[in-house]
Amino acid sequence: MMKLRQLFLIVLAVGAAVFGMMTAVNAAGKTTDLTAGDYTVGTDIKPGRYIVTPTNGTSGNFTSSTGDINVVLGDPNADMGTDMYVSSYTLDLKKKVNISLSGVTAHFEAVTKRKPIKSGDLHAGVYKVGKDIKPGKYKITAVQGSGNLVSTKKGFINEMMGTDSQDGMYVQSYNTKLRKGQVIMTTLELIKLERR
Repeated sequence: MMKLRQLFLIVLAVGAAVFGMMTAVNAAGKTTDLTAGDYTVGTDIKPGRYIVTPTNGTSGNFTSSTGDINVVLGDPNADMGTDMYVSSYTLDLKKKVNISLSGVTAHFEAVTKRKPIKSGDLHAGVYKVGKDIKPGKYKITAVQGSGNLVSTKKGFINEMMGTDSQDGMYVQSYNTKLRKGQVIMTTLELIKLERR
């Protein structure tokens, strides 16, 4: 019973982090490159939606002081015996949030248009149903890498997904109903959404 309660508290913490990160970002971002270091959104980089990619073959951690961001940017095809690298991460940056790049330089490409998909591939990142994904029933499949698939608001998902389910830690696919306003976060390099 105690382990179940601890798991529930962890799930709530992750959900709260994703939900907190997805409050409205109305300002348009501005494309920029950042070297390794600490930055404040609104001072060093404009608030907005970005696709963040590592540059010059570097790899390292991309994190935030709030705990909302915690990914390893790099080449997921590098022969290092790990599949936790992501080649890009899509997210909204809110004003006054502190972000950190450690061991990596990164390109922040401002997203100017969002069109919801009803089937297709999504790279690691944070997506909103209604803005990035059309509401409906979906089969979500791990295509590359392993990591978490989490959602909050108007629905709940908390799965460890990966392309190799042999070790019993990961599931390869997940069926769910996605509702307008729901926020989806994935740390897998690539997932596939198929409308059912």
